[in-house]
Amino acid sequence: MTSSKKKDLTNKLQYIFEYSIENGILPVIWIDEEGLVIYHNKIVMTFINEDTLVDKYIYRTSSDVKKSDWTNLWERLSESDPYKFIYEYYNKKSDKIFTFDVFTTKVVYEDI
Repeated sequence: MTSSKKKDLTNKLQYIFEYSIENGILPVIWIDEEGLVIYHNKIVMTFINEDTLVDKYIYRTSSDVKKSDWTNLWERLSESDPYKFIYEYYNKKSDKIFTFDVFTTKVVYEDI
């Protein structure tokens, strides 16, 4: 396979991967060490009935997660992988609590 064909295949696979995550039926949320949501896929907005969680701290959007809880969770993520916890999100607009079983995996890529 030529380098041009490899690059074309890599680009196609990257597109398929990104499309699959963005349009998947399961919520995907990326949260940094400080608890800041840096990405979520489209289905998250359907579940929580909000425009976006990006640039919001997870412990400020959840009815049951405090900053100290997030710090402890992050430390546990660093020690063991994967980790499971319950996340409850209170939506003020609809006056509903959404409960998620969260399965976590810590990913480190070039200091991101």
